[in-house]
Amino acid sequence: LVSRLDGLHFLNYLSEDQQKLYALETLRIFAPIANRLGLNELRRNLEDASFFYLFPKKFQWVKENIKGEYEDRERYLKKFIPRLEKIFKKERVKIVEINYRAKSYWSTYQKLVRHNMDLNKVHDLLALRIITSDIENCYKALGATHKHFRPISEEINDYIARPKTNGYRSLHTTIFPETGSNRIT
Repeated sequence: LVSRLDGLHFLNYLSEDQQKLYALETLRIFAPIANRLGLNELRRNLEDASFFYLFPKKFQWVKENIKGEYEDRERYLKKFIPRLEKIFKKERVKIVEINYRAKSYWSTYQKLVRHNMDLNKVHDLLALRIITSDIENCYKALGATHKHFRPISEEINDYIARPKTNGYRSLHTTIFPETGSNRIT
C-alpha cells in the first residue's frame, strides 16, 4: 500500500491515460484494502492522490472552495475543545484524548455530489475525535455532549452496536455548539 502511494507521486512521468488507469486502479482496489485494514490515513492519501489525477479540475475546485472552511472551522475547534474538556470533567467522563481531523478531498467531493455540490450540506469537513477509556465512557461522552449541545438527530450513528465491515467501532453525532454557529461532527 505504501509502495502504491509512493508510485502516485511519480505519475506525472506517465502519459495521461496511464495516469488515469493507475489512479483508477488505486481508487478501486488499493484504497478499499487500506480501509478494510483500518489504515484510514493511508486510505485518505491514496484517495486524494487518485482524485487529483482522475479529475484534476474537480480536485482543484474542491480544494479552493473548502480551504477557507477548513481554516475557519479549525480555529473554532481549537477554542471549542477546552470547553468540551470542562464539560467532560464535570460529567465525570474519562477521556483519553480529543483531537480533530480534516475530511479528505475525495470524501468531500463524493459527499458534495450527493448534495448537488452544496457546501452548506457537508457538516464534517473537520470532525472532532473524542477517544475514551472504554465503551461505557464512549456512551457517556455522547450523552454529555447531547446534554449540553443540540444534536442533529438524523446525524447520529452507533458503530459500536453495528460496527463497520472493517471493524471500526465508534459513535458519531453532529451538534450545533451554539445558536447560529457552525455544526460540529
